[in-house]
Amino acid sequence: MSSPLNPYQSPQTPPPVESFSEQGKFGSATAVRYRIIGLTVAMSFILYLDRFCIGPVTTNIISDLNLDKAQFGWAIGLFFWSYALCQVPAGWLCDVFGSRKALLIYVIGWSAVTMCLGLANSLWMFLLLRVLLGAAQAGAYPSAAGYIKKWIPVQGRAGANSMVTMGGRFGGVIAFFFTPMLMLLMAWIFNIQVSPWRAVFILYGLMGFIWAVFFWFGFRETPRQHSACNAAEVAFVEQGTISATTAPPALPIFALLSHPNVWLLSIGGFFINIGWIFLVSFLTPYIEETYGADLAQWMGAGTDPKAIKQAVESLKGPLTAITGMAGVLGSITGGILADILRRKFGPIWGRRIPGMIAGFIAAGVYIVSLFVDNVLVFLFLMSLIYFLTDLGLGALWATYQDFGGKYVSSVLGFANMCGNLGAAGFTIVIGYLAEADLWPVVFMLSSGSFLIVASVWFFVDPTNPLVKESEQLAPPV
Repeated sequence: MSSPLNPYQSPQTPPPVESFSEQGKFGSATAVRYRIIGLTVAMSFILYLDRFCIGPVTTNIISDLNLDKAQFGWAIGLFFWSYALCQVPAGWLCDVFGSRKALLIYVIGWSAVTMCLGLANSLWMFLLLRVLLGAAQAGAYPSAAGYIKKWIPVQGRAGANSMVTMGGRFGGVIAFFFTPMLMLLMAWIFNIQVSPWRAVFILYGLMGFIWAVFFWFGFRETPRQHSACNAAEVAFVEQGTISATTAPPALPIFALLSHPNVWLLSIGGFFINIGWIFLVSFLTPYIEETYGADLAQWMGAGTDPKAIKQAVESLKGPLTAITGMAGVLGSITGGILADILRRKFGPIWGRRIPGMIAGFIAAGVYIVSLFVDNVLVFLFLMSLIYFLTDLGLGALWATYQDFGGKYVSSVLGFANMCGNLGAAGFTIVIGYLAEADLWPVVFMLSSGSFLIVASVWFFVDPTNPLVKESEQLAPPV
């Protein structure tokens, strides 16, 4: 049976049926795990807020820094290259040193970079800061995946992961919806005549420093280490979870590079990002170019170029934010659905079904969107793709935790690295295609990527562990 000395040995008693519940013998349990998830959701919110706040002000940045679309595509792409290549080392550092120290440094680092982005005055400075932002943000989700496994039992894990994903998507929504409004507000309050987006970036960066204070005092690696957790909560959480403090694990390089689940999910993540990245990088300029006249007409801008520009500026952010809100709903639905499907269809098909369904439908929606000339219908289709993308993320994260064992941060880091290489490369491609006005090619490539994602899920087996239990218990070398 499991014990504090052998926390990775499978328990002989079945895990409790309740998820995030305190019923039965756990009736007197404290609820510190909810606070931990709350802190993680807030971190994810800030992560996406700082990452995608450039989206709704793309044209402003291009104009102020004298860029073209291809150069801006490089700025987005370099972020994802850095973010991808730093995933594995960042995840391993979390496994070794713990999330409390590592995640604190990551958040403070990327918050400082976000503030510095508000001071960028050249293409090269902007590109360098985007590289640093990617490196600092790389450890966020590997850290979260690692400690969620220690704080949440398996039957509630997909739901917890989806809440974290939802926080990120909501941060993206706020970035797209409020950044243009905050620009106008900052310009009015501080009488900023040029580049008010810079003040907004500085404000967003400050939020990370505030979060860091709450995290340092409110977070511990495991329930046993948290003074606010009583014995009942520790007993509930430790049913089938990684719960005790152990020596830092040695990174299983061979297993990581040879395990079929790692490569399947890495390939899937690569193409998920290709299919999704248009929505958070070039959707706003696409809407502005394709439907700008319609937006101006809605606002009664007439033929005055200045009035038309102001009308488009006021609408493009909120309209694009609609798609992000669909992602929030997809995250919530996907987590609940993944936990239900796992109970109904078992640990293998319960994890496969959400990703398969989402991939096949999203591929078809991209093709349909090629034949749409109404901005509202187009936004509905883009929102549906965002919803479907996030529908599968709860099952995806839970699958990492199902087979990753105590190396879950490294597993997620490796797969996330491969996934973000897709985003890194494709944003650069989109920049050149957009400059050549080849948007249909962007949509067809995005559609094909989702077909590959759906196909990959047929072969994923969450019950096949990265490292067998006997090897996980061996001391690191």
